[in-house]
Amino acid sequence: MKKNSESATRLYPALPKFEIVFYVVAWISFYFWAVLQVFYISNDITVSALRRGDLEVKRNLFQPSRSLKHRFFCSAIFSILFCFYFFGWLCVVLLLSQTFVVFFVSYLTRNTICTWVTSIVVLLLLTYKQTIDFLQTQISDDYVLVMYICTCTMCNLRYIAFSLELCWQNSNSKNCDKNLTVVSSLGGSIGHVAKNLILYQFYFPLLVGGPIINYNDFCKQIYEKPIAKWDRSYIIYFVTGIVRYGACHVLIDVLLYYFYVTSIHSDTALLKKVPIHALCGLALCYVQFFCLKYMVLYGLPASVVVAENLSVPGASHCVSGKHRFTDMWKYFDKGLHNWLLRYIYFPLGGYSRNDSFIKSTVNSAIPFVFVYVWHGLHTSHLYWAAVNWFGVYVEKIAMDVYRSERVKIFEAKYLSETNSRRLRAVFSSLPFSLLIVSNLYFLGGTKVGNLYMRRTYTESITSTLLIHVVLYFGVQTSMEISSYQMSKTKQA
Repeated sequence: MKKNSESATRLYPALPKFEIVFYVVAWISFYFWAVLQVFYISNDITVSALRRGDLEVKRNLFQPSRSLKHRFFCSAIFSILFCFYFFGWLCVVLLLSQTFVVFFVSYLTRNTICTWVTSIVVLLLLTYKQTIDFLQTQISDDYVLVMYICTCTMCNLRYIAFSLELCWQNSNSKNCDKNLTVVSSLGGSIGHVAKNLILYQFYFPLLVGGPIINYNDFCKQIYEKPIAKWDRSYIIYFVTGIVRYGACHVLIDVLLYYFYVTSIHSDTALLKKVPIHALCGLALCYVQFFCLKYMVLYGLPASVVVAENLSVPGASHCVSGKHRFTDMWKYFDKGLHNWLLRYIYFPLGGYSRNDSFIKSTVNSAIPFVFVYVWHGLHTSHLYWAAVNWFGVYVEKIAMDVYRSERVKIFEAKYLSETNSRRLRAVFSSLPFSLLIVSNLYFLGGTKVGNLYMRRTYTESITSTLLIHVVLYFGVQTSMEISSYQMSKTKQA
């Protein structure tokens, strides 16, 4: 009875403990051995120019106030002054223009199609070479330019979210939030509605790097939540979050001093020469570095807003423990995942087993098309988005097949639960490989992604098989982590 209740709380069937320990130890051992190869390669490179990183973490300021409403209003004013100081008035005008163009279209038309068309046109205009050239003439510092582009991309999501909420409220759409606070914030005069847009768009802790929070969630929190009570436990929780992600920032700087991961990937000639096991280490390090960077970029602002008694999607989960495309999109950027679901996927109809093949395919593809456009229409981002859409879509189909009665009957007759898990892990090793390589397309560009694909699958059949054996260990480790997390959640 105890065994049955335990298996009911697990996402995957339990394997013998010795087997699980073997998988976990083998995966971790290879992981650190591959990382060690990156350290050796980095020490062979003595060019001082390679000792560089590309992480800039913004510092956030917090000034206590007794009035919650006034505090957020002051935050918006401070954000605008911050943009004037760092980006210049022309860049601020560009930022405000795109925000209010989409807002006025949604306010005047109350039509989601018009709002989306306008939003996409604005996004495309921002990717034009002439726009980029203009920004480069206005902002000479590359790091400040990157900060401005990040600010624009996060603002894109916020004004689209606000405008869609506005359209839904006035058309009584099934997607609208019926909460009275949200309804009142989107009703009344144009000045009242615009004020709430500014509060949402220019909330300082989330201004530059995010994470993104849906407007309805943001509105309910700033108007309904009480001011934080700064007792001892609350202060410890707040300080712990700041120290944690501050330590992650220091760790990244230290690691980038000894591991030239980003620099090595800018040299494709070097990537062609390194041994295949070192190449695997470089791939794992590059993806892990990306994860650590976003842990800081999202985790630090999420910790800062605790001071306002707000809750926003926090830091990303460790990518080394996720082998499924679906889990990567769900847990890496939680805010973007929630945003895509609320403003694109669910309005399209979501997912239903009764949907036609064409409808389910289109509904699943459009969010990834938007993500591709939002990221700037680069070829490498197209490959990344396409592979990720295909992975998520195939996983959804595979899950439906796995839950079908025929498969259950087949498994009950020919396979045990443990052998079923082993077989699924074997099949999952290939998507796990594609998940890692797709991220390398995003991070390193088309040449780097193609090089990894070519060397992984055409260089040697022996190395390809060994890579997938190791990935099988990684999949089993990921399955065990997911099962453990699910069982802990259900017990809580």
